Amino acid sequence: MKMIAYPASDRPFRLQPAGSKRPWMDDAVNKNPYRCLPLSMANSFGWEILSEAHFTAEWDGNNAPSGVKIKHHDGYGTPSSHFGEGTLTWHAGWLFQMEYPYGLYVTGAPNTPVPNVIPLSGVVEAHWLRYSFTLNWRFTQPGSFEVKIGDPIALIFPIDLTVFDNTEAEIRSLHDPEFKEFHDDYWNWNVSRLKYMSEQRAGHHSADVWQKHYFRGVYPAEVKDGSLMGDPTASSKKCPFHTNAEGKQQSTHRTKPNVREFVDKRIGKFETPPIYWELTKKIQDQRNLESSQNAQSTNQQVAVNSKEIEMENKVKELELKLRIAETQLKLQSTQLPKANKSKTATKKKKISVEVK
Repeated sequence: MKMIAYPASDRPFRLQPAGSKRPWMDDAVNKNPYRCLPLSMANSFGWEILSEAHFTAEWDGNNAPSGVKIKHHDGYGTPSSHFGEGTLTWHAGWLFQMEYPYGLYVTGAPNTPVPNVIPLSGVVEAHWLRYSFTLNWRFTQPGSFEVKIGDPIALIFPIDLTVFDNTEAEIRSLHDPEFKEFHDDYWNWNVSRLKYMSEQRAGHHSADVWQKHYFRGVYPAEVKDGSLMGDPTASSKKCPFHTNAEGKQQSTHRTKPNVREFVDKRIGKFETPPIYWELTKKIQDQRNLESSQNAQSTNQQVAVNSKEIEMENKVKELELKLRIAETQLKLQSTQLPKANKSKTATKKKKISVEVK
């Protein structure tokens, strides 16, 4: 099976076999996390896509694209907040081609926690795909995080897309006679581990020493009548997948998958077809025109709104003057009868004097 990576940019992000080391595992007491072989295997299970930019990203909780602020420090290929929803998006600059029925599982670097954010995972049907896919991280809560040049932002590895079509899932009893050997091997290991841990707590074994059955690809010594036979670190049976037909060991148990480097077989530099730039220019010109028209329309609307506000203010001013005039007329109308009565009384008084 072959996996081919085609650059879809003149500066694609770096690809490299994933490493098994993690800083937090190095800093642990006695480097204990490395005793978990599945953990170390997962660390290096595939190829890493590395960041080419040093940046800081912060999310304020707003699901609009503007809710994420990205500050570029160095390098190139800084992500964008294209989709919103507290999500960052990279274009790594690669196309991948697989043979059917294989595809690519795309996820974050395993066992590499980053505060406030989580890489999103996807399955890419690379056996037919002819266009690129994006790498995405999503904030888990408002906050910030930092990515430096060389930090892994994604892990890719091939998967058989038909694996679930060809897999039957069953639940069986461990006590089924058909699986007696499986049953015995499991309980031999359980008793061996229990006895070893008890002895370690009693100080019989150093804290930095462990049984390593899984690392060596062997089964523990047999248990008979509930008692462990011999040294609990010993083994009486090797993993059948690491022995040949004669029972001789033919390979050691892998602690790291055989992930190979990409062999560069490019025959020339990446070139973008001229029609792409022509179309890009047309689209940009159209956007500039729309932006200019929108700005002009906005200015016109502002002018119209200003005139409307001015007219409204004038109407309000006239209405106020009208109410004042009406109030004055009402006052005058109430004072007029009193004045007339005063004049009539004066006239009557004068007449009465004349008669005398």
